[in-house]
Amino acid sequence: MRINFTKEPNPVFECAILTFKIVNHESYKDKKSLYASKYQTDAGILDDCFTSLSNISREIAAKVRGSVKQVESLFRANSLGSCCAFYLLHGPMMNRQPDIFSAANSVKNITKAEFFMNFYQMLGMQDKKAKFARDVKNYNDLINFISAMTIPDDEKWELCRFYNNFESNKDILADYMLEIGQAFYEVYDSMESHINHYVETIEQPLAKGGVAYLNSNFGLELNDQINSVTVVPSVILGADMKYLFNYTSDTVDDVLVVGGYYEPFGRIAGDGQRLTELCGSLKALGDTSKLKILKILSTGPRFGQELAQMLGISTATVSHHVSILEEYGFIVLDRRQNRVYYSLNKDRIKELISTLDSELS
Repeated sequence: MRINFTKEPNPVFECAILTFKIVNHESYKDKKSLYASKYQTDAGILDDCFTSLSNISREIAAKVRGSVKQVESLFRANSLGSCCAFYLLHGPMMNRQPDIFSAANSVKNITKAEFFMNFYQMLGMQDKKAKFARDVKNYNDLINFISAMTIPDDEKWELCRFYNNFESNKDILADYMLEIGQAFYEVYDSMESHINHYVETIEQPLAKGGVAYLNSNFGLELNDQINSVTVVPSVILGADMKYLFNYTSDTVDDVLVVGGYYEPFGRIAGDGQRLTELCGSLKALGDTSKLKILKILSTGPRFGQELAQMLGISTATVSHHVSILEEYGFIVLDRRQNRVYYSLNKDRIKELISTLDSELS
């Protein structure tokens, strides 16, 4: 598998996602609050990132405010997880480094015949539960396929209307993308330093780790059927990522678009998760009886009744304590005939000490 890495955002993707956010009233302010709450992070840490995102979003929106109304219906969210405009813009968004002018022309020049199969393939990927017995080869097949999709009737109507108005939709969308693309370029300089920082962060690990790095760092499961993956940085996505599939090409060349703040947010999320787990582990040990159990087990395995007698407590209380210690990995169970023996997990104790030392040093 070949991995390509571009160092500039795809302007068509940037403008499409930003328009989607504008039309659907998605706020970077809300996103910032979500991250601050989810990862128990001081909102001040996120200020630099989200202030930049909010500023560029507002500036571009102000420049194209009159035109957004023309394309609003094409960018309205639905349960397919996308919207009609993305079916038309999919090709230019897959290109590595499209010029916004050539991208707009490519949208204008696409024929209905060219669009037909791409549209059908993408719908099929969006709704794999649709039951349709034959290949879609003509307009009637397409309408029947849309009718078979497992989506609400009003969305089926929107898809049919979008396809029937293909010629006018593509012209309106191409003109709009040219306008918002120019607005994007006018304010891009204010975000370029963030993209450069992201490129510097990911370039060497990606070159060294390849597919393994993509899979582990982005939660992917890339398989051998994929010929190549192009990794593209994004201003507008911020801390998110999108995986774009190639639907109709003989070769499988996919695109992974990654927000310029994905790496630092990943570290924030990891730090938050580690601290949560650390607090849980310390809380689990916050009882003298549990610590006494661990001390006894440090000399060798014991079964429940032995522990109860040595500690002077009931077997029910011992059972309660050891269940919590087992949950956090501090002890392991070993069934021998009719008895369950408990042993100290020394590796887990060492791990806790190492984590605590790392966090406090």
